Amino acid sequence: MKKHGRLNAKLNASRFIVVFLSIIAQVLAVIALFFILGRRFALIAYAMSAIGFLLLIFIMDRQISAVYKLPWMFLFLTFPVAGVIIYFTFGNVKVGKKQMKKYRAVFSEAKEDYKQEEVFSRLEKSGSKGVGAIKYIANATSMPVFDNSLCEYLPSGEIYFEKMLEELKKAEEYIFIEYFVLENGYMWDEIHKIILDKMKCGVKAYVMYDDVGSMKSVRASYYKKLKKEGIFAKKFHKFVPVVSVSHNNRDHRKICVVDGKVAFTGGINLSDEYINVTHPLGRWIDTGVIIRGQAVDSLIKMFIQNYNIRTGL
Repeated sequence: MKKHGRLNAKLNASRFIVVFLSIIAQVLAVIALFFILGRRFALIAYAMSAIGFLLLIFIMDRQISAVYKLPWMFLFLTFPVAGVIIYFTFGNVKVGKKQMKKYRAVFSEAKEDYKQEEVFSRLEKSGSKGVGAIKYIANATSMPVFDNSLCEYLPSGEIYFEKMLEELKKAEEYIFIEYFVLENGYMWDEIHKIILDKMKCGVKAYVMYDDVGSMKSVRASYYKKLKKEGIFAKKFHKFVPVVSVSHNNRDHRKICVVDGKVAFTGGINLSDEYINVTHPLGRWIDTGVIIRGQAVDSLIKMFIQNYNIRTGL
C-alpha cells in the first residue's frame, strides 16, 4: 500500500514538473523569437522598448506596494523585451470575457438577499465596534452580514481535523467540500471513508478542489474516480500547459459545510502536512474556525456559486 502511495506521489509530482517545464519552455521560445526578430528588424526592438518604457511608467504610477513594483521595474530596465512578454503573460492578470460572463450570471443571483440593513441597524444600536469595517467588507465582497451566529477558534490542524470528522459523521442531508489542496493520504482517506459511508444513508456529497493546488497530490483524472463513486466532484479551472494569464485564477478557499448547520474554514487544506502526519517543511502550524448559525449561509452561497461556474470538467 505504501509503495503504491509513493508511486502515485511520484507520478503526480512528475506531472507537475512536466507542466512547469512546458510553460517555461514556451515563455523562453517566445522571448527568443522576439529577440531574433528584434535583431533582424530594428523597428520591432524599438517598439518593444517603447512598450516596456510605457509599462514602467504605468507600474510606477499605480497605487500598489513597492514590493510589487520593484521587480517589474528592474526587469523592464534590464531586459525590456523579455520584461514586456513576461508582464503580458503573468503580470497583467485579468479574467477572460467568457469567464466573466459566468461570474456575473452566478453572482447576480438572489442579489436582494445581500441587503442587510436590519443587521447593521442592530449592530449600530448595540454600540458594537467595527461597524464601519464590517460595512466595508460587505460592500467589497457582496456577501451578507449575519448575527445569530457562533464562531469557535481551532488553534491547530489536528483539532480542526478531529472536529471535522465529528461533524461529518453527523451529516444527514449533504456535505460540501471545497479546498485548494486535496491530497491522497491519511487526512483525505478518513474524510473520504466517512463520505462514502454517509452516502449509503442518502447523504449527497459535493467535492471541488483546485487543479493546480492539487496537481502534486492527486492524479489529473481523480475527480472522475470520485464521480464513479457517486460523489458530485469537480476540479476548479483545469490546467492546460499553454501560456496564459488565466492560470493565475485559482481557488484558494477552504470550505466544508455539513447540512447547512455547521461550516469549517481557515488556512487548513486536506493534506497530511497540515495535521502533522508528514513533515515536508517541518512542524506545520495553521488555524481554522467552526461557524454555526445563520453565517453558515454565506459559505453555502460561496460554494454553490463557485461550483456552478466550474462546468464542463
